[in-house]
Amino acid sequence: MLIRINLYMDIAKKLKWSKKDVHLDKETITVRDVLESLEDLRELVLSNPDDYMILINGINMRLLKGLDTVLPDGAVI
Repeated sequence: MLIRINLYMDIAKKLKWSKKDVHLDKETITVRDVLESLEDLRELVLSNPDDYMILINGINMRLLKGLDTVLPDGAVI
């Protein structure tokens, strides 16, 4: 499964990257799975969860199932 990550503003500057494609070999992938695969992003976001808004295909993950939101193939975070 392919998930595209787009970072903006301060978080992109802190991590020194703004776009990344994540390929995970699982049938069901959650936001948590994606974060676990990207250590630098995981540490930053999970240590300061109120500082960042995670959008899944343009929808705030807090309006869905949070970190347990299942992602479709090709999702953009």
